[in-house]
Amino acid sequence: RVLRLMTHISSRNKTEISLANIAYLIDRILMHRNKPLLFGTQFRKNKKGIFEPFKFKAGNVNQRRKMYGLPTIEENTIRINKEWKELTKK
Repeated sequence: RVLRLMTHISSRNKTEISLANIAYLIDRILMHRNKPLLFGTQFRKNKKGIFEPFKFKAGNVNQRRKMYGLPTIEENTIRINKEWKELTKK
């Protein structure tokens, strides 16, 4: 219901709700349904302790991300790992 409402509001007023927030919600729903993400916005730590996106539909992921105002999957992965490293630095 929330996704439907957000999409409806966004279609009527582009400044009311960020498309990036819609992408995050779509991926969050897909992740909880154990389905491939559309935008690769949800991350997990791998066995080496490095954050990587949950499985996502590769195809045109960066094109989809750009349409929703998100950086490339590669840029975002680097940013997340860099921020985590800074946060956990002693």
